[in-house]
Amino acid sequence: MPYTRLAQNITDQIMEEQAKLGFDEKEIRLYYPLSSLCHITETKTDIAGMESLLQGFAGAVQSTLGPVNCTRNDDRFCFHIPPEGVRWVHDHTPEDTFIRKLVSLIVTPGISMAEIEALFKEHGQITVKPMDSDEFDTLIYFRQGPDQYYYCFQDDGFDIRYHRFLPGDYFDFGY
Repeated sequence: MPYTRLAQNITDQIMEEQAKLGFDEKEIRLYYPLSSLCHITETKTDIAGMESLLQGFAGAVQSTLGPVNCTRNDDRFCFHIPPEGVRWVHDHTPEDTFIRKLVSLIVTPGISMAEIEALFKEHGQITVKPMDSDEFDTLIYFRQGPDQYYYCFQDDGFDIRYHRFLPGDYFDFGY
């Protein structure tokens, strides 16, 4: 069912936000372009098809994320996650997750890419590639590990920032 992957992606996004900003029991809005939703749900459809596919999503996640509402503006979908959904993610995800460790490491003054790579290696088999991009200079992803995301890093000499993408989105952006 495509809802499983979508619910997991929403949970991952909430976990990442909580790792970065701390827990705050307030509504969260997550925005997805149609192309990302097609990657997540493993479908090839248009806006009307995605709206149809998503009709049962709120009911499917009611017991965990609460009464989720989905709206759309052009080809961009917005998932409104209520406070009880945000709380559920906080209460039901372990503190010792990879993303929490990565966020904690990223904010450490003087951190190096070698230390970041070491963290990835602690959690699975990885691929590291240089990137030819104005935005990012290093790509790291797990061949086997805790998640499916592609992590793109930029080391500007003062600090390191990152963004993570689903593989399909990464390739859509042409990195």
